[in-house]
Amino acid sequence: MQDSRNWSWQEVARLGREAQPKKGETEDIQITSNRIAKAVAENYNLPKEVVRAIIDDSFHMIRESLIAGCRVTISDFGTFRLGLAKAGIHPKSPVPKTSFRMNKYFKQQVKNDRRKNKS
Repeated sequence: MQDSRNWSWQEVARLGREAQPKKGETEDIQITSNRIAKAVAENYNLPKEVVRAIIDDSFHMIRESLIAGCRVTISDFGTFRLGLAKAGIHPKSPVPKTSFRMNKYFKQQVKNDRRKNKS
């Protein structure tokens, strides 16, 4: 079994898509929960339905925690917060705004990986 911490985003994305970006375009890969479930299921020889249920439950817990006003911190990844932003036309009517701040080590790892891929 491969350790998930050694996966690159390109490896995960490759599992769910075949097309390469056209010349001159930047690579914009949408990582869906289905693609994550497929990658984890294949990597650990688990049924995709079980992995998908775990992912859905995880996202549900994050969503419910944010709605309840909690800050959600995932170690070695980052922190999600739900706050209020001023609306453009009616500034007295705030709208919900979700923010995400990457963990400093995760941010550095992403930065280093991007540098490697550019060269």
